[in-house]
Amino acid sequence: MINNDDPTVRFGTPHQEFQRMAIGRRQDTKSPLSTVQSHPKKRSAEPSVPQNDIGMRVAKSTCLGGPSCSPGGNPVTPLGSMYTREQPGNAHHPSSPITSLPPPTPKKTESNRAPIQRQQKFPSTIKTPGTPVYDKMSDNPLPVEPDEEFPVNELIRQPEPCIMSPPQLIAEVLGIYAAIEKVERKCIAIDQGQMGNPAKRAKLSDHNWQALTAVHRTLLYEHYDFLIASQQPTAPDEVKRMASERQMPLRLWRFAIHSYLEVLRLHLPESMDFMVNYIMIAYQMLALLFETVPTFEVVWTECLGDLARYRMAIENKDIRDREIWTGVAHYWYLKASEKQPDVGRLYHHLGILARPRALQQVYYYTKSLTCVQPFQNAKESIKTIFDPALGRSQQQPTYATELDEMVVKVHAVMFNKTSLESAYSTRKTLLSQLAPQIEHAGAKWREYGVFVAVTNISAWFSYGFEQDALRQLLMCKPTVGLSVARCNVTIKADSEQDNDLAKIVQAVSTLHDWFTAAITLSFDVLRVSLSRVQDPNVLPHVHLMLIFLLTLCRTCSTRKCMAILPSLIGSAPWEELATFLNKQTELDGLNNRTLEAGIHKRFLRPEREDVQPLPEDHLVRGLVWCKDHFPDEWFSKDEDEESRMLERPSTHSFRSERVLWTAIRVSQVCSSRTISRKTLLVLTSSSSRSNLDLTQERDVLLFFPEQGASTWHSDHLLGD
Repeated sequence: MINNDDPTVRFGTPHQEFQRMAIGRRQDTKSPLSTVQSHPKKRSAEPSVPQNDIGMRVAKSTCLGGPSCSPGGNPVTPLGSMYTREQPGNAHHPSSPITSLPPPTPKKTESNRAPIQRQQKFPSTIKTPGTPVYDKMSDNPLPVEPDEEFPVNELIRQPEPCIMSPPQLIAEVLGIYAAIEKVERKCIAIDQGQMGNPAKRAKLSDHNWQALTAVHRTLLYEHYDFLIASQQPTAPDEVKRMASERQMPLRLWRFAIHSYLEVLRLHLPESMDFMVNYIMIAYQMLALLFETVPTFEVVWTECLGDLARYRMAIENKDIRDREIWTGVAHYWYLKASEKQPDVGRLYHHLGILARPRALQQVYYYTKSLTCVQPFQNAKESIKTIFDPALGRSQQQPTYATELDEMVVKVHAVMFNKTSLESAYSTRKTLLSQLAPQIEHAGAKWREYGVFVAVTNISAWFSYGFEQDALRQLLMCKPTVGLSVARCNVTIKADSEQDNDLAKIVQAVSTLHDWFTAAITLSFDVLRVSLSRVQDPNVLPHVHLMLIFLLTLCRTCSTRKCMAILPSLIGSAPWEELATFLNKQTELDGLNNRTLEAGIHKRFLRPEREDVQPLPEDHLVRGLVWCKDHFPDEWFSKDEDEESRMLERPSTHSFRSERVLWTAIRVSQVCSSRTISRKTLLVLTSSSSRSNLDLTQERDVLLFFPEQGASTWHSDHLLGD
């Protein structure tokens, strides 16, 4: 039995009625734009529906005007709908245009007050100048006119910028600077009063801390206004130079941030909450300056690292938060070291964050002491690692691996110069267990080998002693093939320069026992690495030692310095190096590109453009003994730490090429007058000679093996 009260049976499904409505629209030949009507003042008659007859309202709201509608054919608008269809002569034809229903008639009240007009929270139409308004409720939208009863939001135009003239800008900047000086004097007086005698420090209340924070925050905001105003693109050059000439970034950090953080630190733990709060305020401000004022990007980067290190240092409750802030500080310091690779202060900060990895800490501290701009305070920090190793501190040493303990003990003895017997005994212990440790470390030795090589070479420079003769030799004498402009010292007259150089050479030639111990330690560890011929993990260590040998050879290539070269590199494991290089030639091959680049004194670049610098290139960047080894644009690509240290499939082949190329360069600088004919530097197959034209080169020595013989001989390609 069919239920006639079912609206689906009587009128069809809504989808079917929607299809009939769309067919009616297509059949209508009248232009839709011509049928656009405003809100009708008089609506067509509709059957009244009782307010309490909800079932009838729902049933009639389903009808869209078709043959299955009830007598009268007038549907009732669904609850909540705003639209109906009208057309003269046929009030509910499917093709009739869409207009808005009038709002419901408000009930009359006794006070005859006007009804409250409620604006839509999310109107369905948006009016813009020159743009028609569309109905969003229909599948095929038609242009409609907005209803007067329902207001439409107007888009607000962006206000015109107010461009200041140069005199106005200068006056504004000077006004901000005057405010900075006033607040700065107040902050200096407050901080000096709080950092005085500890016995006279009064305990501050929360109200006092809030007042101090407000004063320093005001100074921070004034600095921000000054930097934004003075560094905008339209500012004159004299205005842009004001920030640098008056050292505004340094004053921002010193008086607005650092001095107040020290006051808060001295009053811990009662000032803990205020210190955390102010660190976050300063961190957000410096991060904003990092984005908006890129002129001082290097300063902001280091300051952000310092703030993160402050936050890490005061976190004692949650170890996870402490590790997070340690990673944040490491990120900013590493980013700053990329911009300033010669500054040792940044490597010192990275060494502090490397705890408890003792070997990595020693690497960063020694790099901080032996870079182009050494940071002498790192000596006090490195003692915190060496003293516990020698039993001079009550603090118990903690080491991540056994290798860390052995390397730290050897260098602790050499740093403190306790006794030569202790140095040789600890070195012997290290060498006896080094090969098993390399095998146990596996792929990690690629990084550990770099740490060990840099630390061993730092012993040549007396761990950053400023008057070290070898450091002065590398800094004052430009290397061969480089212009004087790249030397970091002032070039004096020839007579004065010769006298200074003679003194340095004399100091280097008089080698003391500890310098000899440093040479022996470096070459003995290299000999252990060279013994593992088929282990690719030792290549980074061998590569760095070859770079150091090349630097010594190039520095001493003049006749006045050549006399000291045998005493520096004469004890190097040349025979083991020759065997190792020949094995690498058999395993990976020696292509003509590598050989030609070495002979013609060109830096070996990767064959593929997507190959990045080697991971060890980044780890030794900025050291005094490799400052001129890499081209200026070699580190131009910006990468994060993970990408730089990633071992790609092409990394091994390129590293092998670089090792052979560096050995060829060493063989070029050395000659038979300084190196014995029995010394074997680089060995290649003799067939490689026939493809090269070496007639334009002078004083080049390459060493080749005899075909089918177990002994080696040197071959003078060009003669002396």
